Amino acid sequence: MLRRWPGAVVSACALFALCLGLSAQAAPDVGARAPSLRVKDLSGKVFDLSKAVQSGPVFVNFWASWCIPCQEEFPVVSRLAQKWQKQKMSFIAVAVKDKKPGVQSFIKKQKPAQRVALDDKDTLFKGWDLEFIPVSYLVGKGGKIVALYDQFDASDAAAIERDFRKAVDAYKKPGK
Repeated sequence: MLRRWPGAVVSACALFALCLGLSAQAAPDVGARAPSLRVKDLSGKVFDLSKAVQSGPVFVNFWASWCIPCQEEFPVVSRLAQKWQKQKMSFIAVAVKDKKPGVQSFIKKQKPAQRVALDDKDTLFKGWDLEFIPVSYLVGKGGKIVALYDQFDASDAAAIERDFRKAVDAYKKPGK
């Protein structure tokens, strides 16, 4: 049975969401064009998604050093990066809702294979309309999101690698 909400209830919910800073938009989904992502990594080099995706797929991971699921996922991302960067894939791990000392301390212990950046002004968090972390996107040819992952572990690696293989292979096909 379809239930219709009275206009006043919908308006009240929308106003409440705006007061909380929540967006009426949804985070980007599979098939959509990835939002802009241009950020300095912790070594000071600029990472630009629109340029990186021209030469191969890009794995974008949003995380935070204080987030327990993120801490568990981070080494898995690093192992994937270590393996797949050889296949012309790029990896960027963007710390959101975090502070530089916490990120640097975490990174010092982890020694990641992927590039790491800090979104200290919440620009990317808001621009990608994120609602939770960890969340990762596989961006393929044409800047389209080809896969979305929310909180995964080592047991998910095989399925993720199948997505990586398809995304890498798409770059080998002319014209697509």
